[in-house]
Amino acid sequence: MFKGNTGRAFITFVIVLSTIISVAVDWNESHIFNREWHDHAAYHGLLFLNLLIGTSIVGIWLMWRGSQEPELGVKISHPLTLYLSGIILLSRLHGGHSQSHA
Repeated sequence: MFKGNTGRAFITFVIVLSTIISVAVDWNESHIFNREWHDHAAYHGLLFLNLLIGTSIVGIWLMWRGSQEPELGVKISHPLTLYLSGIILLSRLHGGHSQSHA
């Protein structure tokens, strides 16, 4: 595992970059603001982005906060990142992204 600030800086970079890319890809006319999407689908898109942004902020804070137990932030941020990645993977495996409604 990484030691010192190098590892935390790398993980912070990955979290920030992933969050920015996710927002940039989804926050536009082809996704969340697509008029062909049902309101409920747009709601879930916004819900996911807000969850992602919030957990990213918490994860970064946990890693960089001043504490007598600094390893705790890293121990919590890693499973948090894996959990969010798992949600994305499961949604892709489900395959229900563009179903038509009659």
